[in-house]
Amino acid sequence: MLAEVFSNYQDAVSGLFIFLCTHNEEKGFTAPQVQFDEELLLNGVEFYTFVSQKLNLM
Repeated sequence: MLAEVFSNYQDAVSGLFIFLCTHNEEKGFTAPQVQFDEELLLNGVEFYTFVSQKLNLM
C-alpha cells in the first residue's frame, strides 16, 4: 500500500490512521494495479473534518 508507512508516525505521536477506499467501479480500476480516483480524496477531507469537529479540534 502507498500510505501505510505513514501509520508508523503514530509510534511517536498520537494520531488517527484510516483506510480510505479510492476504488471507483465506474472508472474500471482493478487490482493489483495502484490506481485511485482522486475525487474520492474529498471523502477523507470530509471524514477528518467531521472527526475534528466532534473532538472540538476545529
